[in-house]
Amino acid sequence: MREYGGMVHAVARRIVGTVAEADDIVQETFIAAYRTWRNFRGDSDPGTWLYRIAVRAAGRAIRRKRRRREKTWSSDEVMPFSEPKLAHVPDDPRTPEGKALQAEAREELNEAISQLPTPFRLAVVLKDIAELPLEDISHILGLKVATVKTRIHRGRFMLRAALLADAKRVHVPPAVYERRMCMDLLRAKMEALDHGVAFPVQDELVCERCRTVFASLDLGFDACRHAARDAELAPEVRRLVLAEIARESGGAAAKKKHRRRAS
Repeated sequence: MREYGGMVHAVARRIVGTVAEADDIVQETFIAAYRTWRNFRGDSDPGTWLYRIAVRAAGRAIRRKRRRREKTWSSDEVMPFSEPKLAHVPDDPRTPEGKALQAEAREELNEAISQLPTPFRLAVVLKDIAELPLEDISHILGLKVATVKTRIHRGRFMLRAALLADAKRVHVPPAVYERRMCMDLLRAKMEALDHGVAFPVQDELVCERCRTVFASLDLGFDACRHAARDAELAPEVRRLVLAEIARESGGAAAKKKHRRRAS
């Protein structure tokens, strides 16, 4: 719990939407882990195992809530390369305007993530908040790595659109390259985000439209990483989990003692 509790809570909160529900999922996750610890073979990192339990618990919570019909996203919202106007995002986040927009995105992240369809929300939360490798996410979700990458990349565009839904739009010149070139640049950008490294293409090779789109993707990515830094498990939740484990441990010890006496 010391090592993984805060991040498991952060992941659960962004999947189900509220702190109270996330508290319940954390309790369910660690108690289930305690009960089944003997089955953990150590083939993967314990965190990956815990996230898998948590994601399943969150999925059950979502189904119990009978969530309202999830938002659908148009192709222009997901891949906004043909729109004449785009949300204005400064190229440099260090400017006063950039810092203000960054702070606003961090504040609105939870609401924005809640608008993502569940499959894309899971992928983005596990990658950009929990910062898990693609292979671990593939194991947690039971999907091929290629499918995971597709969901992460499309989910980032959905998150971008949700965060900038009310932002002012400005006219942006058409792309100066063929669409195939823009898509190649986009793949390079996404790969850089996947690995948490700087975009490898020089700015002068990227047209104004692509720079605007990439800056808006950075905005969502920064908000997710900031959420990860704030991950913390409330002491009360920790106490509840430990109390339940102590009860189970005491009950198991009592049963074992009773069996010894009976034999």
